Amino acid sequence: MKKLLILLMALVMTVFPLAACGNVDDNVIRINEVTHSIFYAPLYAAQNLGYFEEENLKIELTNGGGSDKSMTAVLSGDADIGLMGPETAIYVEQTKSTQKKQRVSPLFSRL
Repeated sequence: MKKLLILLMALVMTVFPLAACGNVDDNVIRINEVTHSIFYAPLYAAQNLGYFEEENLKIELTNGGGSDKSMTAVLSGDADIGLMGPETAIYVEQTKSTQKKQRVSPLFSRL
């Protein structure tokens, strides 16, 4: 029984991530960058040298104008990839923690 359960879970874990691949145009990758930066030079070089076209991919590169706007685009589904610093993910997690505390705190304040 354990082997069947493990096999079933392995199957679900390998197929489930593919459910997000149902983009309307599978060949378009929407990238939202915080700002034009030297840090993203490999992306610019690959795009200008035609590496994406060789793989039949189209890149839609937009400038988010800030990490908060880029992260919003990724979280809302307007962008597939966000190019930003790691601190933005920390801010998002801190906000989630704060919101959880705010939702829970009124319950405990009555005790």
